[in-house]
Amino acid sequence: MDFRDLTRTIASGNAAILMAGRSLFDYDVDNEREIRPLISILRRTLREELGIALLTYSPATGLIWSTPDLREHGGYRDAATALQSMGVIDPDNVADPDPGVFMRNMWDFLRVRHTARWSDTRRMSFALLVLFGADVFPPAETGRLAEQELCAIEWGHLLGTSRALAKSGNAFLVHAHDAGAVHVQIRSVLQTYRLRYPDRASKRIFIQAGLQAFPKAAFVEGLAVDQAAYLTSNTPNWSLERMLRRSHAEQVPIEAGELIRRRAEDVEAVSEGLLTSMEGQDLELVGRTVAHPWEILHQIATQLRNGDPRTPHNILLAGAPGTGKTAMAIRLARESQVNAYRIQSPKSRYVGATERRARMLFEILNEWAPNIGFVDEITEMMTTERPEHDLDAGTSRAVIGALLSYLGDENRRGRTIFLGATNCPWRMAEALRSRFVVIPVLLPIERDYPGIVACLLRRAIGTAVDPETDKVREAAKIFYDKHATPRHILEAIHDALLIHGTLAPADLALRAAEDFCAETGWQSAIYSDLWAVRLTTSKAFFPWYRDPEYPIPPYLQRIVDPATGDIDRNQLMARIQEHSRYARV
Repeated sequence: MDFRDLTRTIASGNAAILMAGRSLFDYDVDNEREIRPLISILRRTLREELGIALLTYSPATGLIWSTPDLREHGGYRDAATALQSMGVIDPDNVADPDPGVFMRNMWDFLRVRHTARWSDTRRMSFALLVLFGADVFPPAETGRLAEQELCAIEWGHLLGTSRALAKSGNAFLVHAHDAGAVHVQIRSVLQTYRLRYPDRASKRIFIQAGLQAFPKAAFVEGLAVDQAAYLTSNTPNWSLERMLRRSHAEQVPIEAGELIRRRAEDVEAVSEGLLTSMEGQDLELVGRTVAHPWEILHQIATQLRNGDPRTPHNILLAGAPGTGKTAMAIRLARESQVNAYRIQSPKSRYVGATERRARMLFEILNEWAPNIGFVDEITEMMTTERPEHDLDAGTSRAVIGALLSYLGDENRRGRTIFLGATNCPWRMAEALRSRFVVIPVLLPIERDYPGIVACLLRRAIGTAVDPETDKVREAAKIFYDKHATPRHILEAIHDALLIHGTLAPADLALRAAEDFCAETGWQSAIYSDLWAVRLTTSKAFFPWYRDPEYPIPPYLQRIVDPATGDIDRNQLMARIQEHSRYARV
């Protein structure tokens, strides 16, 4: 990682900086292609570019100033003299100094231009780096602050606004995982500098350096360096370094599954559980009601993969439950060849935490571009309507505000896709719905049921079966008459396997259909489809588009003109009103 943009910021007079994001103890590659902790690379860059000696402070370690860097480059004696003269260190007192006394002395020390010099005669300046900044400067939302914490916040605020600090050549740095977790009095006066997690290109460089450092390490045959870089992008390097070290020591090659599992854990940890890696089986999609929306999503995947700025950046898949919306999302992620994440709700029971988590969620998605963020059942997972009353201390408004801001960012086109799926699109506020391209995923039509039954049989038992056999067609007719969705059909097949054991595939399908007696919520499913049709944003998204042979299902007859594909809005609204009492999806 290159810190020269940070040194340019300090050199320009912005000497008070809040560093947020990636841990400074993560590993990276320096200019000599050696693997080192980020803090070591930062220390070296500050010394070489600005003649600054880096001091660090945390509640656990206190002040650390005596580093190999100072001893190696001849600045140890001068640094010790400068620190002792201002009372920052006391060689006669081995006990940790009182934090209040330390802060007052450091306040004086950082605002003075010192005469200390490096061995190459350059003048020595100093930077204090406060680690674990959220612990030293906790936010007010955590409750009543202790006197020591209040003292630290005042001290940090005064340093951040000090003109003497800027003139001295010294610097005041604070690091925190999330800038929002630092007290507002600190983050409001410090310039934020984000430490980004390594992208695919940076990971490739790190892996190559790691393979040189650990020459006996290797990946399994067929797993190339570029693929490993893709599988681990936007995550810390320390877990990858450990894998390479173990592979070298044990001479066991690293497998793709190991990288995927580790990445999932890293993503969840870095995002505080807001994002999880989106993994799942790439399932076959059968039937016209899924084939047409998938054609559209496939085109979008190609555009995203190519970084096309015309790519839709907010997509909503709307329709009844069990029709394949989640399977399409998984396939879109695979086709795009970018990382994809399931998004969890940012809501928290702690005051102020929801706002911080919502902001952090969308910051991470922006930083980790290109990517796809997927929210299943978005109306249940996220706040999608502005509440009339702030019964939750404004957290719902904070979530929908952050979401609207993210969705409205046109710079995301070709970089990120926010993909939502819902059975209940009527629960979304108009301001939110209007930001989405809405694609309907409707209930399957009758003639597609034999293919669906055959596909689900193959998924359940691993045996291919001809959808045109009499028993499969009979099973399909029974399932259709019972209003079973693909999800119901798959469950019915599993139930038949449990009860009846091994049967011929066609017999299993027929027995499953005959035994199936679950409540399908058919009228509720129709209500979902009617709303999906109402909110669809382009006539070209309907499955009957340019398909004169498409059989309009009974619940859409007199609504869809079979000749033109146009929607009779008056008939549609009347049908929605008729079915509104079934809105229990």
